Amino acid sequence: MKKLAMALIAVSLLGNAVPLDQTLSFLTSEKKQMYSLSTGSNEDVFMTDTSQIQMTSRVVKKVRVVRKTQADGSVSEDTRETLTIVEGTAELTFIPQRPDFDLDVENISVTGEIADVLKVERTDAEDGIVFRIAHDRQEIEFDNRVEKGEIQITALGGFYTCTIPVTLVTTYRKPTDITELPAETPSQQPGAPDSSSPYPSQPAEPTGTPAPAPETPTPQTEG
Repeated sequence: MKKLAMALIAVSLLGNAVPLDQTLSFLTSEKKQMYSLSTGSNEDVFMTDTSQIQMTSRVVKKVRVVRKTQADGSVSEDTRETLTIVEGTAELTFIPQRPDFDLDVENISVTGEIADVLKVERTDAEDGIVFRIAHDRQEIEFDNRVEKGEIQITALGGFYTCTIPVTLVTTYRKPTDITELPAETPSQQPGAPDSSSPYPSQPAEPTGTPAPAPETPTPQTEG
């Protein structure tokens, strides 16, 4: 029995170094019988429905150009750019199989081409443990590209391990809108007659009250 107890202890220590979904076997020297000891599986610790993640980030750099022709024939150009970025995001949910099982950001690592471009943060959730995976806005390239990597979760001293493949797609567009403005006609000088008017100019009417006309003397008749 002493050897059997020692064997059980050795197997329990070995459990951290083997995959969780395998079964260990050992042979006792006392009864020469084969015993099997299951180390359990990942589903006995945390459950997740996510087997792979694909995220898409969208970048649109819209250019608006206004070209204006001057009276001397020269052309001026005003260019304005509007940048719109939508980061790719995903949620990763784990359901612990025991109340004392927990995961945090420290249990998650990102490898591959996406190692330095993803942000991982834990979010509040009523059910399970939820992590938000997002493309770091500061690391988004203005280019069409596909990057791949993995999210690795390790917990309980290595007893639980999980690897999830990740594909990160970035799409980039640069539409350009050009507006042409014609040259402006010279402005009219103040007080100058408008040559385009179909009516001739009339002399200005006198202003003020007109002076009264002189009285004409009436001849008198002799009586």
